[in-house]
Amino acid sequence: MTSQLPTSVTLTGSAAGDLYKLSPTDAADCTGVTPNTAITSANQVVSFFLIFTGTYQLCYRAAGETDSVPQTNALLTVVDPTSPTRVSISPSSISASHPTAVTFSGSANNDYYSVAPFAGGCSGVTPSNQVTAANAVITLTQSTTGTFRLCYRAFGGSDSISQSNGILTVVAATSATAITVSPTSISAGTAMAITFAGSASGGHYKLLQPFSIGCSVFSPDTPFTFANEIVTMTINTAPGLYKLCYQNPGGTDSVEQTNGGITVVAATPPTKVTMSATGFSAGLATSSTFTGSAVGDLYKLSAANAADCTGVVPDKVITSANEVITLTMTVLGTYQLCYRNVGGSDSVAQTNSQFTVVAATSPTAITISPASISANMAVGITLTGSVMHDYYSITAQGATSCAGAVPGTQIVSANQVRTLTMPNPGTYQLCYRAAGGSDSVLQTNGVLTVVAATAITKISLSPNSIPEGTPTSVTFTGSVTNDLYKLSAVNAADCAGVNPDMTIASNNQAVTLTMTTGPGTHKLCYRNAGGTDLALQTNADLTVVAATWPTRVTTRPSSISAGTPTLVQFQGAVNQSLYKLSAAGASDCTGVTPDTLITSQGQSVTLTMPAAGTYLLCYRDVGMSDSVSQDNGALTVIPATSATTITISPATMSSRTDTSVTLTGSVPGDLYALSVDQNEQILPDCTGVIPDQLITSANQVVTFRQPEIGTYQLCYRKSGGSDSVAQTNGVATMIARTSVAAVTLSPTMIFEQSSYSITLFGSASGDSYSWSARNAVDCSGVVPSTQVTSGNQVVTLTMTGAGVYLLCYRDAGGSDSSPQTSKLTVLGITSPLQVHEIAP
Repeated sequence: MTSQLPTSVTLTGSAAGDLYKLSPTDAADCTGVTPNTAITSANQVVSFFLIFTGTYQLCYRAAGETDSVPQTNALLTVVDPTSPTRVSISPSSISASHPTAVTFSGSANNDYYSVAPFAGGCSGVTPSNQVTAANAVITLTQSTTGTFRLCYRAFGGSDSISQSNGILTVVAATSATAITVSPTSISAGTAMAITFAGSASGGHYKLLQPFSIGCSVFSPDTPFTFANEIVTMTINTAPGLYKLCYQNPGGTDSVEQTNGGITVVAATPPTKVTMSATGFSAGLATSSTFTGSAVGDLYKLSAANAADCTGVVPDKVITSANEVITLTMTVLGTYQLCYRNVGGSDSVAQTNSQFTVVAATSPTAITISPASISANMAVGITLTGSVMHDYYSITAQGATSCAGAVPGTQIVSANQVRTLTMPNPGTYQLCYRAAGGSDSVLQTNGVLTVVAATAITKISLSPNSIPEGTPTSVTFTGSVTNDLYKLSAVNAADCAGVNPDMTIASNNQAVTLTMTTGPGTHKLCYRNAGGTDLALQTNADLTVVAATWPTRVTTRPSSISAGTPTLVQFQGAVNQSLYKLSAAGASDCTGVTPDTLITSQGQSVTLTMPAAGTYLLCYRDVGMSDSVSQDNGALTVIPATSATTITISPATMSSRTDTSVTLTGSVPGDLYALSVDQNEQILPDCTGVIPDQLITSANQVVTFRQPEIGTYQLCYRKSGGSDSVAQTNGVATMIARTSVAAVTLSPTMIFEQSSYSITLFGSASGDSYSWSARNAVDCSGVVPSTQVTSGNQVVTLTMTGAGVYLLCYRDAGGSDSSPQTSKLTVLGITSPLQVHEIAP
């Protein structure tokens, strides 16, 4: 029992009338102890209050006996009172109706305890549950909630002490529907915020996987800090269904939450989904197959040019495996496909589904050239404006849009030239897509017309033989407006290298051809309008026969005077050829038919042209039918020379005397001659006189010296002319040369510096004279300039300088200066010669 605590002790086996007494503490027996307390009833319950701890003997005496016998089964141990802090319990809060292992720290073997309501205390509570081990772990099950105390009794005691560290709180059992989690499915390895609706601060939870393990096996060990707490968690273990085990705050149970299961799905692989279209055109609805997608998966596109899927929450649901999804993108840039497995919580950029949105393809991006080709012919088509990595396709014949035409041929170089062979005539559209795009845009400058291949028997020529060099009208029978043609080189075998570039202006056109490459055969190379082929026409060879050469004949002279019969030589003209002069001013020989026969090689003919102008020589070689203007055969006819063109001065002159004559009115390039024959005999007019002296300056001064006395005509011809016109103001009269004895002086000798009268015997009025220089040998350079006014004229002289002076004399009308044999001697005043001459 416990010291200092009144304790009722049952003396089992005691009988009324017996006596008992406790020995002193720790007595070995009952020696000296006399039982003196009477037993009043069988198995009497007596109350002991002992102060000292120790072991007491129950000394007993049966009624009527005198002994004091220690009872071997009735040793009474008195122990100290139980400490109120002897035992502490853990946990101190448990769940109602849930067997909970509680550690009784401080407990000892054979101690006793009871759990009693807190309000009543331990008075009247007899600890009845024995402790079987030190610091025992005891399973407690309390069916009601509330606060309880631990009433405890140390081994051997009789007290019941409330343990201050033994207060036990029993909380309500955790409900299986206490917690609802959201979301209920997350991705392995992905941090995810999960809302635990219904959770309470201080509550605990634990996630268990696999699902088959019950919550009773594990105690929730992760606390909640807040009510309805949101917990960010990353589950890196195997995918599967995890159960949520919950424990109310203060509880010790572990209850599986029926609304708290979390499914962990495998992390979404970055290669799960491959988009079939990874290039999109802005503003165009484009379908793309999400290969690898599964029903219930989620996706979302990142913002343009995002580096990854950070912050992107997939929210669009995949409704079928490998779903085809139509997207319309408006912002240019590069996008990530952010994807999440069904039930997952991650957002994984798909490495095979990054795509680019580019500007919509312009309908004028491409111009094709040529825009029209021939069927069944390989033709290089230039796609001007095309860019490397773009795509194009050609529609079916007659299509008016690019609907259903997916550009599938890639451009490999800028402004690419692609070789096309189109089998069927018709109109085709060029559908184009810029690199990275998804549209198919009909190019307004990309319409391709395919025309039927050119038939090789389409054209026939009439005539099919023409003269060389002669413009000839040839009808192209079968030709169609805007077709193209070209003739091959002479005698070419085919049309190789020939590009038809001459346009047919009308159906069955007549074309004027002038062939100058020599006789031979030309192939007609033909192409239908809009075509690109080259068809040699099998029925349209053109034969060119030899023709008159434009340099065959040279006209000599090339310029003659109007109205003057002129002998003109056709140098190079062939016997039996024909000629005819065109009208004045004609530009060619069109319409001029040569009809005058040439009867000898290089024939000369006399032509009299009535009017001035330029006349072409239209010539035709023997056997030809052409009329060819001769490059060197033009004949210029100038106006006839006027008879009053020239005035000569002087008009009278001395024969056999060089006389300067001014030809007033003469023009450089003109020609003149005097009317004499080859023997210098005077002719009556200019007939037969050919002016052959060239005028080199205007109003030229020329020298006449004619031997014969008489009247001469000045025959004149304008430059380029062929006439010889006597000038009415150009008659030159040649008179006899002045005689050297025409005049006799008297006296013939005088003194210098003295005035003398000299008689000119034989002089006549109109004559002229001058004196030579002193001692001159002749009259060269002396022009008689003093006019004789009367016959035998007397002149007054005063001479300075002694010497001999010649009288230079000219008959009236003459042009000479004749030294007279009668000389004038002038004597000096003191001259020895003078004395000598006088002496005789």
